[in-house]
Amino acid sequence: MNLPPGTVIFPLMALNMAEAEEWLGAEPSTDESPERVFERRFALSVLDVAAAVLRLRKAYRKFVREEVAAGLVNPAGVDEEMRHLAGALAS
Repeated sequence: MNLPPGTVIFPLMALNMAEAEEWLGAEPSTDESPERVFERRFALSVLDVAAAVLRLRKAYRKFVREEVAAGLVNPAGVDEEMRHLAGALAS
């Protein structure tokens, strides 16, 4: 096996320590504490999830509206039917 200098062999993989140090050195430096970095990243992930939920709700609303309209003789009455459906689901 021909490995570069500084390579450590682990049971499942080879890890080149020089490459690892280079990769870690590419991280932007910051004066923030690790806790603050974690909190910021966590907050961003929560916002991403919230945005995804909003997109799913919008897509689901559109789908339900299309299905309700497809079942009507006069699709112009879809707003009234949607209100009736919302009322039935709320009770």
